[in-house]
Amino acid sequence: MAGTLKCKLCGANITETMKFCGFCGASTKKTVVPNSSDSVNIGMYDHRGIKNKGNKFKILTTLLLSAALFSVIAAFVIYLGKPAEQERNKRDDEIVRVENSDEADSKNRNKADSDGYFGNQALIHDSNQLTGLFESAKYERYKSGAFITQLKERVAISNVGEEVIYIDGSLISKAYNLYSNKAAFLISERTDIYYNKSTLYFVDNELQIIDEEVEKCWISASGNAIAYLKKYDPSNNSAELWFYSNGIRSFITSDFCNNEVCFISPNGSTICYTTYDGEDYCGFVWDGQEYELGAECWPIAVSDGAKYIYYYQNYYQNQFKRILYVQEGENFDDREEIGEFYKGEFTFNRDLSQVIVATGEEVYISRNGGSKEPLYGWVFSLIVPNGTARQNYFEGDNSIQLYSVSSFANCLYYENSVFENRTNNPTQFIFEIISINSMYEANSIADYVTSNFNVNSSNVLSAAGSFYLADNAKTLTYIRLGSIFKANEIFENTEPEVIVSEGVRCFVAVDDGSAVFFVDNENKLNYQKGKQKPVIVSDTINYEPKEGLINNIFNGNTIYYESDGSLYFSNGGSGKYVSGIEGEVISLSVSLDRIIVKVKNNGDIYQYYSEDGENFKLLGRLV
Repeated sequence: MAGTLKCKLCGANITETMKFCGFCGASTKKTVVPNSSDSVNIGMYDHRGIKNKGNKFKILTTLLLSAALFSVIAAFVIYLGKPAEQERNKRDDEIVRVENSDEADSKNRNKADSDGYFGNQALIHDSNQLTGLFESAKYERYKSGAFITQLKERVAISNVGEEVIYIDGSLISKAYNLYSNKAAFLISERTDIYYNKSTLYFVDNELQIIDEEVEKCWISASGNAIAYLKKYDPSNNSAELWFYSNGIRSFITSDFCNNEVCFISPNGSTICYTTYDGEDYCGFVWDGQEYELGAECWPIAVSDGAKYIYYYQNYYQNQFKRILYVQEGENFDDREEIGEFYKGEFTFNRDLSQVIVATGEEVYISRNGGSKEPLYGWVFSLIVPNGTARQNYFEGDNSIQLYSVSSFANCLYYENSVFENRTNNPTQFIFEIISINSMYEANSIADYVTSNFNVNSSNVLSAAGSFYLADNAKTLTYIRLGSIFKANEIFENTEPEVIVSEGVRCFVAVDDGSAVFFVDNENKLNYQKGKQKPVIVSDTINYEPKEGLINNIFNGNTIYYESDGSLYFSNGGSGKYVSGIEGEVISLSVSLDRIIVKVKNNGDIYQYYSEDGENFKLLGRLV
């Protein structure tokens, strides 16, 4: 076929060998039609070769989103001009709930209905504001978003730059999107017992009520779509599956298998799930219309447009077998078997073109719908810079993790040897750091990376506090038998240098890897930049093996810690006391844009928070 090829949908140049447009994702299968010139255009068809109404819908959606963006900008300008007192009064308004009947639901199951489900409570200050950017685009950090927590008999929703919103009731569950700037959560009005029929809320630019009597929910990586369950039937363990996107609710099925996961593709366009009708299990993919995967098929993940569908199939002949497959589009004959497993850890990159599977017996990778390639070890946990965006799903005994990583080439992971204690120290455990090079081959980078944990601790398998990858994704700092090492070009096999020679119990590195805070054998907290002489930050640090100094770096270079029941911070010098907190500090959590502190005061537990690290506000009483 002579001449150039262009995608009819977006106009991007493509080649004859491409299955999908690299810009918009439109399929080229059965869609090449010549025009009057010597060029060839790609028609608006889906991955089945069927006329794709969805692509027209995408264009309409784009126009609607553009209009919505203009409205948001206009609203923001108006917002800036409103008096502060008026805004405070607005925040005090109740969320208005509009009644919805079961009869109305049944009449509108198969058509869009977006009216009657939303409140108007301003919440997100700037959901697109990144709290920090990596030097490498390989990793993406999460963004500033709402923090949702259960207090005593009410739920608090706090957000950077906004007043806290309180809703009476019990927080049943919450699900954040990949970047943590959007969330779906369930609140029950009943606080005396666990009650699973709850109100579904969605947090984006505002706090919205999506539906009532909801029992479970999931949110897409982009935060543009929510799947949720209603009307659970205990007689056959099934429920109604609903889908919400762009203000529209869609009814999917009444036979959703309630024990399983519903995975939404990153952009929210496609979902996969398993149904049970009382006799048979069956896997499905839905992108506006339903497509059957087959009997005993249990999908665990799907990429945008169902380009890659990941699922396992149960076989009961002779003995129980569970085979994992990856399928491109809906061509069942082209599926690729990528391993047998009983239960596993599934780790995906951000467009789901790659998956790493750890079964407890082996670790392997599948790329672009291909067969499995072996990696090293039997336990897999990715090592990423602080704040890397991540989303978790759980399906039975299986863990499904989605990282905002472009690919697994030139990535690091660790493999633990907790059951092979080579240090003769009952509270010290061994981790080996493995690299995946550009050819997707696994190589050991560092052995005998150690961590001190209480043998009875539930965190005994955790490697946090043992190594830190800097935000340039090239500098790795780790502890080995009481000494701190740093490798500046970890993928170029450079010899690591010793930063602290001995006597280290645990440590944490600043985000760029240029300095470390560490606790020595005398329980003193020290700061050391490069190979300079250590500076004593505190000589009364309360070191707990279960807690350590895990993730206590705020704003890239400042550590927060507890000493004698009070909160202190340091960015390299002696620790400074943090005022404004009443009570004994019993717990501390530090993220990119927020510090959460729990205190005990007169027998009660309270929670404080800070967005700047200096001014702490009381969030409320916990118990």
